[in-house]
Amino acid sequence: MPPDGGTPSFLRAPRAAIGAPPPWRPYHREVAQARTIEDRAGAGTSVPAVEEAGRRHRKHRRRLFAVLLALIVAVGGWWLASDLDASGDPGGAILHQLTPAASALPGYGTAALPWSGQPSLSAPYLTEFEPHRDSCDGMAATQGWSQVGVQGSFRWSGTHEALFTEVTAGLSSLGWRRTTIPGNADEALWKKHLDNGTTATAALNLSPLGDPTWEFVVLAPPAGRAASGC
Repeated sequence: MPPDGGTPSFLRAPRAAIGAPPPWRPYHREVAQARTIEDRAGAGTSVPAVEEAGRRHRKHRRRLFAVLLALIVAVGGWWLASDLDASGDPGGAILHQLTPAASALPGYGTAALPWSGQPSLSAPYLTEFEPHRDSCDGMAATQGWSQVGVQGSFRWSGTHEALFTEVTAGLSSLGWRRTTIPGNADEALWKKHLDNGTTATAALNLSPLGDPTWEFVVLAPPAGRAASGC
């Protein structure tokens, strides 16, 4: 007998047999799942009803996936269209038709009227600019391309009409025609139809600085959607 009068150790049940989890857990999981379905059936929900609910859920997910797929395709098409419209003047075709207009100005081709990368407020210059993405009011709906153009400033010491006559002669040989501006002796305007069907405008006007400084600007609409909201 043990000293404490208890049960001999060889008669005691193995510790694992008292309260320890049985080694056949997978069987218990299957039983638990079966009981869950039986409980649902006992609560008034039959097994076929549960299966029908599962089918409806899978059908809803398929519909949601189809909607998302259609949305992705739509966004991709918009991106592709935007990418194809990647320039407001593909190949510089519009600018090539505008640049020759500068040759009608006094001093063209000499140090008196040099080409420059940017405008100047203190010296004669000629510069050209391609379209860039713009929006006059900053709204996405008015996003588009700015105009294509040539800009310059030069000095002229003769009369206004003499200047207009000289520039008109040069522009006429390039296909430009003068447009009358009644009552304005400080400005002249010319127009030309371009190869893409749009119309370009050339304007010559006295600078805000006054005589003898003049400003010359040639503008044409871009290819594709033009910026708006101005």
